[in-house]
Amino acid sequence: MTSQLVIKNRPLEHYILVVFSKILNDGEITLKGQGSLISKTVDIANIITDNFLPGELSKKFEDIVEYVQVDSKKHKVSTVIIKLTKK
Repeated sequence: MTSQLVIKNRPLEHYILVVFSKILNDGEITLKGQGSLISKTVDIANIITDNFLPGELSKKFEDIVEYVQVDSKKHKVSTVIIKLTKK
């Protein structure tokens, strides 16, 4: 079972702790960031894989465009999905 973590506006350290604990317990996690939070999502994945667990995780990136409906109008939202898995 893969845990999914949607990145919002909480501090970076919060997400790093959550990802680190999920990786150690479950072995994998999926990060999802939309719009301006894409760079924060990539930063979290890179910090975990490069600084905390170098060489122990594999990263799989997926870029998609989602349509979000706001007030009867559809808007395009860029989204990145990063799956981190123990090797």
